[in-house]
Amino acid sequence: MTRGSARIKVEDEIVELGEWDAIRFDKDTMRAAEAGPDGVEYLAFGAGTDPRDSEVAPGWWSDQHGGGISPSG
Repeated sequence: MTRGSARIKVEDEIVELGEWDAIRFDKDTMRAAEAGPDGVEYLAFGAGTDPRDSEVAPGWWSDQHGGGISPSG
């Protein structure tokens, strides 16, 4: 995170992150992010090149508007 704050849902755990915090997870980990009240800016890195490597899972994070990203099975 380079600026702001966010809540990150990683599998069944919600993690609060602030400026200069970092988090890592493998490609098979279900995750989603929600910006804090002042927004968020972050850097994301990945090795995948095929957009079919992930899928949207609507309603996975029930208190978040929208859906989450999950690995394709």
